[in-house]
Amino acid sequence: ISALRIIIIGGHTNWVSKLKKEFPNWDFVNPEASGTTAVSIINNADRVYFFTDTISHSKYYQFMNAIRENKVEFGYIHGVNIEKNIRDIYRDISEEA
Repeated sequence: ISALRIIIIGGHTNWVSKLKKEFPNWDFVNPEASGTTAVSIINNADRVYFFTDTISHSKYYQFMNAIRENKVEFGYIHGVNIEKNIRDIYRDISEEA
């Protein structure tokens, strides 16, 4: 999964930092980031995951519109257990293959 272009939207600072160490090629988006720059990152993604604990409804819908327009697969991440999050992402991607 490290070779895929995965984008994570949201997440607590410590959690993001730990996941960046494991997957330096993934992109991480602060949900508070301003408008189109953050949303345009989705255009070439293999998959997008929302960390739902840290994103507002308006930002979620803004990103979802871009995901639908670009027909990008997406999923959700809950909780801060890095190992569980990685297993869930792996399982999610493996089921699609």
